[in-house]
Amino acid sequence: MRFFNHFLSNALAVVLAVALCQFPVYFNQYLNVLSGAYTESAKVYQDIEKAAAQSNKTVEAFIAKHLNDQDLDFNNSGKVMDNAVRRYEGYKKAFEALKSVDFWSKPIQFIKYFDNDLAKSVQFQAGVPASTEGLMYALLGVLLSVVMTFIVEKIIRPKKELAKY
Repeated sequence: MRFFNHFLSNALAVVLAVALCQFPVYFNQYLNVLSGAYTESAKVYQDIEKAAAQSNKTVEAFIAKHLNDQDLDFNNSGKVMDNAVRRYEGYKKAFEALKSVDFWSKPIQFIKYFDNDLAKSVQFQAGVPASTEGLMYALLGVLLSVVMTFIVEKIIRPKKELAKY
């Protein structure tokens, strides 16, 4: 039984180490997709900005004019532009936050700025990260498995000891 417990705890350590070291791989692939979305949305924003400038308006005033118009076509184009500007601002904020985030903040910032639509566009390719960061996440996985094994043993052992009496 002891051999089986050690085998399971070692297998858990390997599984968690491999799984967690994939985070930096996925993060970089997600950041590439975000970068592309941000670049494209910036081009759309620049087009809206040029159109607004030709009317001597700010982007906000230009969009507001469209949104407040009674003509359905004009109003709908305002909604499209408003959504494009919001997307651009969101992508810009997320990209700026994620492009140079430190090791400790990376998971938190990733969750904070996670966009499910962008995640669907990531064509994840697993890999072995040859970086200090990948090693750190793998070690974190091993540490997590040690903690999980310790907790499980503390829950199971007292029950076995009580069964003897």
